[in-house]
Amino acid sequence: MSNLSDVMTQRVSQPDTIPEDWKWNKLTDVCRPKQWKTISSSEMVPSGYPVFGANGFVGFYNEYNHEFETVTITCRGNTCGTINRVPPKTYITGNSMALNEVSTESVTQDFLFYALNYRSVSDAISGSAQPQITRDSLNRIRFPHPPIPEQKKIAAILSSVDDVIEKTQAQINKLKDLKTGMMQELLSPREGTGQPQGVGENGKGHTEFKDSPIGRIPVGWDVTTLKNLVDVMESGWSPQCEPLKAGTGQWGVLKTTSVTWDGFDYTANKKLPDILDPRPSIQVNQGDILITRAGPAERVGVIAFVEEVPERIILSDKIIRISVNDKFNSRYISYWLSSNFVKNFFSVRTTGLAQSQTNISQDILKSVPCIVPTLEEQNKISSSISSTESRLKYAIMRLNQYKNVKKALMQDLLTGKVRVAVPSHSCDHGMSESIQVKD
Repeated sequence: MSNLSDVMTQRVSQPDTIPEDWKWNKLTDVCRPKQWKTISSSEMVPSGYPVFGANGFVGFYNEYNHEFETVTITCRGNTCGTINRVPPKTYITGNSMALNEVSTESVTQDFLFYALNYRSVSDAISGSAQPQITRDSLNRIRFPHPPIPEQKKIAAILSSVDDVIEKTQAQINKLKDLKTGMMQELLSPREGTGQPQGVGENGKGHTEFKDSPIGRIPVGWDVTTLKNLVDVMESGWSPQCEPLKAGTGQWGVLKTTSVTWDGFDYTANKKLPDILDPRPSIQVNQGDILITRAGPAERVGVIAFVEEVPERIILSDKIIRISVNDKFNSRYISYWLSSNFVKNFFSVRTTGLAQSQTNISQDILKSVPCIVPTLEEQNKISSSISSTESRLKYAIMRLNQYKNVKKALMQDLLTGKVRVAVPSHSCDHGMSESIQVKD
């Protein structure tokens, strides 16, 4: 982020206290929560005013019940307690409660949005099987707030961070689409006139193609099965571990969440208990390809290439490690295994009686058809895709940094732990995009 306007700060002596000029208020003292009827799918129309429900926008209706932007609380279902900011001219269904008639003498709507996001409204939620929030239960929600000028500046600071987060997320989405498009163009066979273009002479795509068991591919490419490309295919070990990740020099067992479509994260592990002997033979190595083999359907068949990993990180039983023969580019093979063709191949071959517990066997993995260009072209394709992937990973890293900045700012600014300087002559002017916090 660039410069956030200069903010003079003052830390209070005790973290749980608030400054003298701040006040505590009940939510129901500063607004009037209201619900309307829920719009069923049969009442939706092809176009009109957006309908906002428990899971976001769900369709259109021929009238709206809010002319201006409104803060809402989701009051039913799995997203119960979520705080949203709903745009103007929207129909808010009974799954959410709108915080109407916010008292402008006590609190601004923007500050209220951030204050409730920070404070949490879990105290107002009742029920376990069907969690819900009622109008009466909102009486239990209290939050502190500074004078209005300081509220406006705090909200402006947090809003500027949100803008950066939103722009970074948009960049990530574009890079993901770019990577998907590149993989489709360079790798994926398609029936009919479509075929992978690859990287031919002078960086241009191929122009001559041939039929193969899985579609048309460039002349000079081959199709084989994964078992013919790998030296090692094995799963690991899942002992009862401690509920904390391994520290430096300690042995850790990977969790399945270490393998994601955004890459490999070796910090997603559990510490191996000291009373158990480690198994060095199943340590993860740089250049390995990892595949989740068991779990919920959406988490099975996820592929990640190991860019880097410290010593003493070992496979779990729910992850399969593939080590590719040195005649092939392991990164290229990881991209192929991440292609839509292979995803579809897995989707019709996973086993399990429920979507919550499915499995891919090593025999299924060994039978995966693989398109194999020359090693030189594998290297070129891999380099081309990994360049975009590096930009994507950098953007994701920055997004996480911005989210951490926002979290820290909310903790400081919304509790009064850190005060912002409010010039007496200008309380409502715009904010720039950074903040300097001074002890």
